[in-house]
Order: sequence, then structure tokens, then C-alpha cells
Amino acid sequence: MSQPEFEKGLRFYAGIAALILAMILPVFVIVIPYMTLPIEWKIFLGAGFFVGGPDLLILVALALLGRKTLTYFMIKAKKTIFWWKK
Repeated sequence: MSQPEFEKGLRFYAGIAALILAMILPVFVIVIPYMTLPIEWKIFLGAGFFVGGPDLLILVALALLGRKTLTYFMIKAKKTIFWWKK
């Protein structure tokens, strides 16, 4: 399986940024109890940061990155995971 070529334009960097933000967004749940917000807002923010936000950002990242880039990353991940099968 050969690795596809892809361009690193604005969509690529926006997709990578969305993917990274999706990974670090649940960490911000730790800060929410210390905010001076009403309890309803804290619950809403906590649920958004921990459950809804990362899922939505991953879908946005996949849409921005496109099929070629996704295929490239899947091939790299499979080679890393199954390193003994060459």
C-alpha cells in the first residue's frame, strides 16, 4: 500500500488544530469548578468539554483533512502499531 501525496494548505493546518484541540479539551474540565459561574453553566461547560466538544471537533477535523490525509495517517498508524509485520 503506497502512501498518498497531499497538500499542506490551510485546510490541513485547521484540521490538525481541531484534532489537537479535541484531544486537550477534556483537560479543561479540571478548571471548571474553580470558575465563578452559576452551577448550571458549570454543568453545561463540563459536559461540552468532556463529551460533546471532542466528538464534534474530531468530525470537523476529519472533514477538513479529507480522505487522502486520513488515509496517510491510517497507513502511518498501522505501520506503527504492527511494526513486526513488514
